[in-house]
Amino acid sequence: MDRPRGGVHPHVDLLPNWKFEIAARSGWIVALVFGALSVLFVRIFQFHYSGEAMISDNPMLTTAVEAGAAVVLSFLAFLLVPYRGAKYVLLLIVGVGLSVTAMHNTVHTTPWAYSLMFSPEWTAEVIETTKPKSLLVLGDVIELGPEKKKAMPTVLRLN
Repeated sequence: MDRPRGGVHPHVDLLPNWKFEIAARSGWIVALVFGALSVLFVRIFQFHYSGEAMISDNPMLTTAVEAGAAVVLSFLAFLLVPYRGAKYVLLLIVGVGLSVTAMHNTVHTTPWAYSLMFSPEWTAEVIETTKPKSLLVLGDVIELGPEKKKAMPTVLRLN
């Protein structure tokens, strides 16, 4: 029978390391959120610096510039957290991509917040020119579902 040196048996933990599991899963969420928020910060900066964001005459160039700046910003901001590795870089890029293509949906759901961050005119223009529940990919609109028509509720009447 082999006995370890010093007569001490190694510690065997049969339960999973829950701290590691929570930290790993939260890293995925943090990476996606950093990517998405970097697009918001880039668009706020671009709007207050140049007067336009997300809406321009050349949507392909605007999208590429915003996405590129957001990727760089998210990489720099992600250096502040302890997560490293290729999967986190991929999740940062996925977060940027989702936010670039779908941020107008959040403008439709919370126009009051975007009126404060950008301007009421910009918010109205985004709501008028984009459709809710859609993706905006290089100027092309991909609808995700049918628009809900707001109808009056039916009332049963007893005669």
